Amino acid sequence: DSNAAEFLDVKAVTSFIEGGFTLGNGDDRNDTNDANKTYVAWCMKAGGAASSNSDGNVTGGSSVSVADHNGFAIVQYGDCGGAAKTVGHGMGQAPDMIMVKATSGGSASSRNWRVYHKDLTSDYVLYLDLVDGQASEAASFGTIGTSTFGVDGGSGTSANGESHIAYCLARTSGLIGIGSFEGKNAADGANIIVDDGASGFRPAWFMFKNID
Repeated sequence: DSNAAEFLDVKAVTSFIEGGFTLGNGDDRNDTNDANKTYVAWCMKAGGAASSNSDGNVTGGSSVSVADHNGFAIVQYGDCGGAAKTVGHGMGQAPDMIMVKATSGGSASSRNWRVYHKDLTSDYVLYLDLVDGQASEAASFGTIGTSTFGVDGGSGTSANGESHIAYCLARTSGLIGIGSFEGKNAADGANIIVDDGASGFRPAWFMFKNID
């Protein structure tokens, strides 16, 4: 819920270990391990240690960790110089949703979480950390392909002097669904078939954001 740059916090998550993670002493600021409080965590495993990827033309390439099913990848890439670039994601299929966060430098507005989603209006994005609906921002994402995704110059996905982290997801039968639905304001709700490219499944975690 923040556009802050990354920073050192020895009181939050301090390491990832086999089977879980470790926490430091809690504090009210980042609130991960305070006494007498109950927490929930969402843990998504990609492919372990990242490897170098040179598919795109971003300076220095990208570092990617891709899940075995190729439906989820964590991508780190560096300074784009404020120019349009392509970033290798290593999934072998086009992502249906990408969440990008600039993690260093630049203005606060360039560090809002920018989200590409297959069902948004063309050249529109979502800001994950803001209450806004979809917003017109052509200068965020370019062409989304099977090996790379494009970032256009002058936005939070390709800001000058910043490094970036991206979470890329593709619909995966029985594992990952990515879609949209229209609310109906009725007691029986909207009946949603999870769009995993197959017949749907019962999800363990459901995330949604109003776009209009």
